[in-house]
Amino acid sequence: MTTPYDLRSASTDAPTTLPDVLATAVSGNFSLIDEDLDLEDELLFHVILYKVVVPVMFGLIIGVGVIGNALVVYVTLTCRAMRTTVNLLLLNLAASDLLFLVVAVPFITYHFAADNWQIGDVACKLSHFVLYVSVYVTVYTLVAIAVVRFVSVVRSSPLPTPAPRRVGLVVVAVWTAMVAANSPLLAMYRVKVFVVPHADIEPYYYCALDDHLRHGPPLFVTFFALTYVVPLTVIVTMYLLIVRYLVARRHGMAVQTTRGARAGGARLQSLQSRRASYAWRVFLAVVVVFGVCWLPMHAHLLVAYLGLLPKTRSYAVFRVFCHCLAYSNSCANPFVYHYVSADFRRCLADVAAAAVAGICRRRRRQPGRRRQRRHTLEECTVSQKDGKKTLDQRRY
Repeated sequence: MTTPYDLRSASTDAPTTLPDVLATAVSGNFSLIDEDLDLEDELLFHVILYKVVVPVMFGLIIGVGVIGNALVVYVTLTCRAMRTTVNLLLLNLAASDLLFLVVAVPFITYHFAADNWQIGDVACKLSHFVLYVSVYVTVYTLVAIAVVRFVSVVRSSPLPTPAPRRVGLVVVAVWTAMVAANSPLLAMYRVKVFVVPHADIEPYYYCALDDHLRHGPPLFVTFFALTYVVPLTVIVTMYLLIVRYLVARRHGMAVQTTRGARAGGARLQSLQSRRASYAWRVFLAVVVVFGVCWLPMHAHLLVAYLGLLPKTRSYAVFRVFCHCLAYSNSCANPFVYHYVSADFRRCLADVAAAAVAGICRRRRRQPGRRRQRRHTLEECTVSQKDGKKTLDQRRY
């Protein structure tokens, strides 16, 4: 999967963050520092970028992503209407995104911000392993969602929507395959040390590939092909086939309507138009979000593994931007796949109403408050003034 930790120095397999700036300056090689910049300015830039900007941005990504995906998990598990075949896959998508945000991103943040990797070899191996597995599961869950939607829409007559049990088997198979396929990473990654010759400074420990020249290029090619080119091609193909089918069906209904069909045909045509429009919106959202979020990261990986990483401030900022944009895809998935769904919005409103009802019940049980009739669930925010149910703003 992505190699966010050791991409800073793909050509030399040595870090190019704050410790490397110090090491380079001490050893007399100032190739990382422009001639018109002194060491103090360079150190200040790295401190601000890696110790302030990165933790703040990654923290925002973690916070928004955890809240959004946790809300998806809760609503899906508590609302009966959400227990459909596609929503089971969306539940798995939210779970993999949560694993990525809670486990992988904090380790990435630590590696960017810390001066040394001080949390051991086991944390180095497990952080990369969880990173790769969670992203692979996320990507191929998106592929499975596209395939299931194609089957349920285009092939609905001969092949009905897969049963939830089959979808559950698909989810188990995806997790099993990704865990097995990425298990060699546990042996590839380890804590390495960077020592400046003839310099009286402490060694720099960092988490990276054991043999970068041997494992780096194949890892990049595999990652680029299996997590971007192949899944994006399948997703685009599935949604284009769905849209093509809906547009053709709408055109057929329009022809029937012009030949003298009744008003029911016009209603069906309007329904098909709305379905086609919705399919187009979902298609564009999926392709744009997935493609745009991961494209800069892949471009950065390509530059890194070709050994062409620029040693400039602007590219250091661009590298951080690539990570932020790629990780924000886990925050965008709940909005793309759930918040455009009428069923999810309805279930979310029910959950919010139940939460308000719980607040009302707790207020009723508080001692010392004036006893009066309180309404629960659907009536807890309702006033009986004029014999009508209206929102009672005074209680809140």
